[in-house]
Amino acid sequence: MFPKKGEKTPELRFLNFKNNWKQCNLSEVFKYKQGQQVPVEEQSLTKHKSTKRFIRIVDLTSTEEPKRYISYNGNNLVKKDELFMVRYGQPGLTAYGYEGVIANNLFKLVPKQEINTLFYYTLLTKMNLEIQSISSSTTMPAISFSSLDTLKIYKPSIEEQIKIGSFFKQLDDSIALQEQKLESLKQMKKAFLQKMFV
Repeated sequence: MFPKKGEKTPELRFLNFKNNWKQCNLSEVFKYKQGQQVPVEEQSLTKHKSTKRFIRIVDLTSTEEPKRYISYNGNNLVKKDELFMVRYGQPGLTAYGYEGVIANNLFKLVPKQEINTLFYYTLLTKMNLEIQSISSSTTMPAISFSSLDTLKIYKPSIEEQIKIGSFFKQLDDSIALQEQKLESLKQMKKAFLQKMFV
């Protein structure tokens, strides 16, 4: 569904799409907005009416970590249909579907033109290793905005973006559903084992 390096059309396509995909720099499609620095002592494990979810890297990489909340009245928020990316530690990890305030080691990808978020979420996730390869290789790997500016990405028509984005969203939803069923079966097995083999 995505072209091979150097090619302008994908090998596998939905019907009725024939035009070549444009290739451009990431900076032509997105600008970047850094997250917020919030000291640990100002973060809470309890949600209140006046607080917002505080999203950290660990929220993207672990399901065990409890959610954090902060008091925040600014406008540097992410909505569920917006993309953001990890800048330090695990550069290039792309996230979608969160709502709240992102930490300062994350940054929001703000579209400069009409895009389909699900398409670019899938594309940037697929490009994760390539993004990591252009990050600095210090003790704490990091990606600079100037490196991202020249990252080459594809830009099909908005109609094709929508079709591809919704296709992969359906697959992700099916995978999540199967994982929930699997977890339920594991818990059921565990309960039976405890009852049968005291």
